[in-house]
Amino acid sequence: MEKTVIMTEGTPWKKILAFSVPILLGNLFQQFYTTVDTWMVGVFVSQDALSAVGTVSVLTYLCLAFAVGFSAGAGVIVSRLFGAKDHQHLTQTAWNSLVLLVGIGVLVTGAALLWSRFLLQSLVNVPESILDEAELYFRVVTLGFLFEFVYNGIAALLRAIGDSRAMLYFLILSCLGNVAGDYLFIVPLQMGVAGAAWSTVLSQLACCVVSYLYMHRKYEMFRFDPTKQKIRRAELREIVKQGGPLALQTMIGTFYNLFMQRLVNSFGDAMTASYTVVSRVEAYIQLPTSTLTTTLATYSAQNKGAGKAHRIREGLITGIALSVGLTLLLSAAGFFFADQIAAFFKISGLAAEYCVTNIHTYAFAMLSFAAYFPATGYYQGNGKAYLSAISSVAYLCLSLLIGYAFRSVIGVRVLYISKPITWVVIGILNFMYLLLGPTHLNAGGAWRQENGAEHEL
Repeated sequence: MEKTVIMTEGTPWKKILAFSVPILLGNLFQQFYTTVDTWMVGVFVSQDALSAVGTVSVLTYLCLAFAVGFSAGAGVIVSRLFGAKDHQHLTQTAWNSLVLLVGIGVLVTGAALLWSRFLLQSLVNVPESILDEAELYFRVVTLGFLFEFVYNGIAALLRAIGDSRAMLYFLILSCLGNVAGDYLFIVPLQMGVAGAAWSTVLSQLACCVVSYLYMHRKYEMFRFDPTKQKIRRAELREIVKQGGPLALQTMIGTFYNLFMQRLVNSFGDAMTASYTVVSRVEAYIQLPTSTLTTTLATYSAQNKGAGKAHRIREGLITGIALSVGLTLLLSAAGFFFADQIAAFFKISGLAAEYCVTNIHTYAFAMLSFAAYFPATGYYQGNGKAYLSAISSVAYLCLSLLIGYAFRSVIGVRVLYISKPITWVVIGILNFMYLLLGPTHLNAGGAWRQENGAEHEL
């Protein structure tokens, strides 16, 4: 098991970095792939095709929210069992999690195929001019949802036992295959948006199969025997209990993007173009924070299973410090190169002015996000996924409330300030809970209840 990172032993910051780097590289590669994929559709098909593919993404993320949430929930439970060295129970839980994901994946796929046009019209509000292409792309991509559900489950299981490197390799191969498939189906075969969709489905299938074979062959605990493994309601309930809030959190995040995009579009084409660039810059700057949040969920769960509460405190502090430090570097780069970023994406005039102002406002304000968001990984790892969901939902609601309430008062500036204000407010509330809540963190490293008795995490 040389590729795994055992979080319950050794120096916390070294373990956290060793586990985080492959995930960060994978996320960076995925961002790069998304950029190239979008460019290829726009250049080799048409502007309408680019718009059709772009509008479908929100609905796709909404459907996959279940995969993200329930796989993350299963991963936390498996991490805890791995830390406790309870491999027999771990195998049973892993099997049940994959069965659950397959079942949900089949239901989501069926619903998406049945109501694809209705969802695109009523929920996403796709213009009639691109509706047919959008529906074609979405219906084909939907065929790969089941592979995506299983892949997310496998990735979560491997991360749960400390193996984050393998999924990086699979992701790189999948992305390269997808880019090659895009070119083959779009340029020589001239299949348009359907070609881009089929390339995505085939790469998902390949990644799903290869990752399962790797997991099955390398780790005895993941060699499932359907004749011996049983579907147990108690374990399914525990996975749903842990993953349900995370799935809800992801779904609400998708709705947030939908309503925020509508708000942005209300300020005209220049702001729409500007916000597209700003969103991409924001995603890059937030990569270290999101990666460390995922890492802390695994780190906390493993150490909770091993009964090592003191390591969780040190890990949380280390994760926050790394998140803030790395975000500071990226924020500084974004701030000082804002003009060059706008020029790189070929926007000019009012759109470029909006873009530079927005990046300048967001850049260092994102340090507030970097300081508090890793705590949501701690919540998840300690079986308190509902706190992670509450924190994220509060952020999304407050940001939208500020945006829509003050739109007519301060105009476009509301887009510059709504997120920074929300980051600060939610950050303060999170730290108040961590320091003063019913299970708070004292200077000595033990988690204690209000009456002073030691609390088992």
